[in-house]
Amino acid sequence: MNLKAKIWWLAGGLLSVYIAATCFVTVNEHEYAVITQFGRPVKTITEAGLAVKLPNPVQAVTPLEKRVQMLRLEPSEYSTRDRRNIVVDNYVVWRIVDPVVFLTSTRTTEIAQQRLNTITNSQVGAMLASYPLDSILNVDSEQNQLDKLFQQVSERVDKVSRQELGIEVLAVRAVKFGYSPRNLKAIYDRMSSEWERLSKQYRAQGHEEAEKIRARTEQEIAELKSTAYRDSQIIKGNSEARAAELYSQAFESHQEFFEFVRTMEAYKAVLDNNSRLVLPSDSDLFEQLVNPKLDVKDES
Repeated sequence: MNLKAKIWWLAGGLLSVYIAATCFVTVNEHEYAVITQFGRPVKTITEAGLAVKLPNPVQAVTPLEKRVQMLRLEPSEYSTRDRRNIVVDNYVVWRIVDPVVFLTSTRTTEIAQQRLNTITNSQVGAMLASYPLDSILNVDSEQNQLDKLFQQVSERVDKVSRQELGIEVLAVRAVKFGYSPRNLKAIYDRMSSEWERLSKQYRAQGHEEAEKIRARTEQEIAELKSTAYRDSQIIKGNSEARAAELYSQAFESHQEFFEFVRTMEAYKAVLDNNSRLVLPSDSDLFEQLVNPKLDVKDES
């Protein structure tokens, strides 16, 4: 074999190796494989395994991710129906469902994410503009429309993404809500005014309740005093009646003694320490002072 023949055999061997290396495609479980012929998609392989195509550069293969992916969007400012500006941080859960549309419309994953970002921001802004802020940020589960809002956003973004990008959007959700920095001062001032109004309202209600309690207490005190005075007067009257009864009984049993006591009390009231009394010896008073008749019965 001459040299020329050897060269041809060597070239043929290298060409055979190149064809063998570029004609077989290995598709992984988590990938699609799109075979293009001079840049035009001609076949899509969705199952994992070994496939055959024409050698490069006639046909080329582009692997695409089949698994679910998550795109975190940059925080954006939106306006609600009642003209409140809020900043929302969103994320999108998506996956490729039409590899041909995806490849022809975006070419790369980075471009697909940029277009998905634009579509999502547009739909989120449109939906937020149709809801008031109170229906979005509300602790009452019956009035809170946040889940409904993002469910509608997910459906709209999914519809557009399927048609334009070959992407299925599984969910669009918000990670965080916030107010625009330029509105924070006004919001804090409004919150301060609201809390100040509530504090005044609670103080007024407290004073009103205190006045009611005070009035009720004073009324109870007055009623207790009245009852106590009435009871004391009844007790006092009964005591005086009993004392008069005892006094009468004592007077009846010791009449002379009480006459003597009454006489002494009358003279004590009429005479003072500087008075001088001159009595005839046959007067009753003289007789009482000199020879008192104290016929006291011993009842013991």
